[in-house]
Amino acid sequence: MAPPPATLLGISPTHLSRYTTSWLLPPLSLACLRLVLSLYAFVTTFTVLATDTPLSARQSFSYFTVLTYWGLAFYFLFSGLHTLSYARSGVSWLQRWPRPFQALHALFYSTVVTFPFLVTIVFWVVLYKGPWFPKT
Repeated sequence: MAPPPATLLGISPTHLSRYTTSWLLPPLSLACLRLVLSLYAFVTTFTVLATDTPLSARQSFSYFTVLTYWGLAFYFLFSGLHTLSYARSGVSWLQRWPRPFQALHALFYSTVVTFPFLVTIVFWVVLYKGPWFPKT
């Protein structure tokens, strides 16, 4: 059997599984945690959409906070599936993708990690109108 192409490029297989493993949890537990968080995010999102009026539901997609929440829901869904495939076979789907898709996944991961903090900062900076510090 031929070695994986990544090892020919000098990349170890353990380096490629960094998105599907954790130092704290075993892969199967991590997959279950990610899938539970995804389920929670989707149930919450669909519950909010079902209880809103149709006009406010359509307008909610114009808010960056709502779009970030959708992004987190889909991230946890796909990362849970990738981790589950890694826990079952030792190789995740991501490792089988072509290199450009792996690079796009790394870009998507960086946005998932940074956007919630950025959205929170921008939201409170724009929303808060009073003085930041009490005047003495």
